[in-house]
Amino acid sequence: STSSHNNNNNNNNTVFQLDFTFLRSVGQARVTAAWTQQLDASVDPQYTQYDKYETDRDYFISKFGPIAYKGTETIRMHLHNGTTVLIDQGVETGRMEQSKPFQQAFLSVWFGDNPVAEDLKDGLLLGTAASASADAAGEIGNEKTN
Repeated sequence: STSSHNNNNNNNNTVFQLDFTFLRSVGQARVTAAWTQQLDASVDPQYTQYDKYETDRDYFISKFGPIAYKGTETIRMHLHNGTTVLIDQGVETGRMEQSKPFQQAFLSVWFGDNPVAEDLKDGLLLGTAASASADAAGEIGNEKTN
């Protein structure tokens, strides 16, 4: 898993991107179950209180299919306008306009009180996520649950 933050001050275009590279193949049912379980376990409840959360969550999950070995899933958040772009295996599969509430919910998975993994949260905040999350990048199915 890698993250990048691109801030271009000329046009106030701030983009936060998470790329997930999987170290094994994963079927559709496991992809869907993993995203569902992870969002349900780690999204801070304060960010699920808007009317469209369940709809946005289900749309998000539906845009990721089976994963090939070393396949990627990318979530690109344009923080300045609230657009979230979903990319599966290099192909844009969905776009969520005016999705700032979902962006906040999704980011709470990584930066909230109940993150996927504390070392991953620390790595992202400190800029060392690539080394801190080597196991998390390919271990779908071992998601943190409560």
